Amino acid sequence: MAALRRSLAEDKVDHYNHIWSVLFLLTLATVTWLLPLSPHVQPQSQPAASSASPIVISQVVSSKRIPRFEAQCWCPVEFTGSMEAYAQATCGAAYNLALQGVDAGDESIGASLYDIPMDNLIPRDKSNFKFKPNVIKSGASTPEVKVNNPQSLYTKQREKRDSARYFISTKTPFALFLLAICLKIPYLVWSLLSTLAGSINIDQTLSSAKAGTGLSHESRRQLHSELASAAADKVRTCSWISSGLYLLLKVLMCVAVIAELVVVHTSLLPQARSLEDDLNTEDPNSDMVAFVNTALDAMKGAAYNKSTDDKVHLLNQILLCELPIRQLQNVQTFLLQCSFRAEREPVQMVDSTPTAGAQSPQGLMGMYVSLYLIVQTFLVALTVVNVSSLLVWLLKLVAQPCGPTASLPVDARLLVYMAQENAGPEVVAAFSHSRVWEKGDGKESIPLSE
Repeated sequence: MAALRRSLAEDKVDHYNHIWSVLFLLTLATVTWLLPLSPHVQPQSQPAASSASPIVISQVVSSKRIPRFEAQCWCPVEFTGSMEAYAQATCGAAYNLALQGVDAGDESIGASLYDIPMDNLIPRDKSNFKFKPNVIKSGASTPEVKVNNPQSLYTKQREKRDSARYFISTKTPFALFLLAICLKIPYLVWSLLSTLAGSINIDQTLSSAKAGTGLSHESRRQLHSELASAAADKVRTCSWISSGLYLLLKVLMCVAVIAELVVVHTSLLPQARSLEDDLNTEDPNSDMVAFVNTALDAMKGAAYNKSTDDKVHLLNQILLCELPIRQLQNVQTFLLQCSFRAEREPVQMVDSTPTAGAQSPQGLMGMYVSLYLIVQTFLVALTVVNVSSLLVWLLKLVAQPCGPTASLPVDARLLVYMAQENAGPEVVAAFSHSRVWEKGDGKESIPLSE
């Protein structure tokens, strides 16, 4: 293909830089762009709906309204299932009314709540221990409390997974695409400046010389003579232009490769490792410790605590619910021990059970860490090759050479070196043994070495 054809005005290192290296990075960018669309990855990126999720006691968030709470009561053995449901519903309703400043007993619901510490005896007169939550009023009449949020269990985990998905599906393909473009920019700048500067068109000159290999000896001699004369005119008009621009290409390529290596080593690879560590350190049991600690605090009477921002942390607490139940003509009063927590709501959370054949985010991040290690190693090798190539060309063009090219102008030496690289020994001999480089008219033919 024409796009992959090697220009005769560049060496092998240049061709690997702006063709094969660019294709390599573009291939990686395409693969990483299509990988998240694979069915082995897609199920993990879609959140699954759950009808109810466990309440996280260790995490609290503020709400603009008092949420509804449900009760879980320790019922006597003689309670049937319907009696347990009734007791929990009645005690839960009493708790919700208490949060609004309404005494459930006064509203004929019948249930009364008492906050009696576990190490205290239950007195006959329990009125002094009646549960009265300290709910701070904010605004006109809307109370504001801090309560347990069902979605807070997976908030941090979801944020980590969202960051990992963004890094995988968006940032990595875009970064690899930019790396490929940056390797192509020095070559485009060199081509544009060479055209605008009017320097020797080395590619066209050597292509014409190679095209004459099928001609007769005299025809080739005449062709090489005309090409050398045209090149000599350019050298006299624009001395050092071609060589300077070619050295600029080498410098720009070294700068581009080193800059890419720094970006990968200091930004992309550490971020991939950080996301992998975050996903691998997710501890599903961390909230259970918080549950135990909070339950112990509640049993000691620390049911609610004043926070520094003048809002109430309303934690899960254990209260005594006095529940009268009518049985025919008799009314029996039961004192139930109940805990209260926010009602479970349908929430969107990430399904932690991997689908068959699906790749977990942890495994994907491990793949991307390996990918960036490969890219980093590739850029290190490319840096060594380009810096070595720059030093070699500096010695060839700037240092005083020995041999048949010692008396040639710098741009003429560049033409001869490119002929050695791409055109063959006959063309090299024709240009290196020419006397037109020293003539003012540039019209003398090139004597070919026999």
